[in-house]
Amino acid sequence: LADALHRPRLPCLTGEKQTRSLRSFITDPWYEPDMSRILLSYVLPLILPLLLYCIWLAVHRWRRQASGAAVPEGWGLRDAPWTWLFIGGIALLGASLVSLALLGSSPPESKYVPSSIVDGEIVPSHTE
Repeated sequence: LADALHRPRLPCLTGEKQTRSLRSFITDPWYEPDMSRILLSYVLPLILPLLLYCIWLAVHRWRRQASGAAVPEGWGLRDAPWTWLFIGGIALLGASLVSLALLGSSPPESKYVPSSIVDGEIVPSHTE
């Protein structure tokens, strides 16, 4: 009876390293997401326009200084085109979510197999 009541170990709670492919993260939406998936799916598309703008700004500022030309006023983050950077981030986020929805799903004829416990180990949900 004690074994039946024993709570199975969950790797996501114990901090054990899990090895899963990116495809398994996309095709199993009920699995607790890894932080890298959250960063790649949501955060990176939002901040990518700002990162590219900062790189472009730094390169052009360095080139102007190397050539001896004066750096114009208003070449800083304070004067950045924040509205366009925000719109670009939202557009990239929307495109990444649409592509995940269209490319990451299982075929319509596949069968969903819910999570289960087999021999005391948790078998994650999957499609067959």
